Amino acid sequence: MSHKKDIWAEVSKNLQFKMSKREFKTWFSRISLKRFDPEVVVLGVPNKFVANWLNDNYLIDINKSFKKIAKTSPSIHFFYDHGASERELREVEKSESYLKR
Repeated sequence: MSHKKDIWAEVSKNLQFKMSKREFKTWFSRISLKRFDPEVVVLGVPNKFVANWLNDNYLIDINKSFKKIAKTSPSIHFFYDHGASERELREVEKSESYLKR
């Protein structure tokens, strides 16, 4: 298996079995594999919040899935568009302050 799209499809399928459909959709539906080689994986994510959440809560599962599917244990990195993330962060902050009322 050498194509990035195929590798990510298999890795994400493996991750799907470890969580609910809703959880998978929330955290993994908008991820793309930007770079794959035996030492480094770069996953494209929508924003900094998702990058941090994945790093804090799913990094071990992501690593295990790459090891199972690609037979390698690369370093996992997350990439996001900084401009978009700042906009989205402001929107989240607004909605959070609204919810605290």
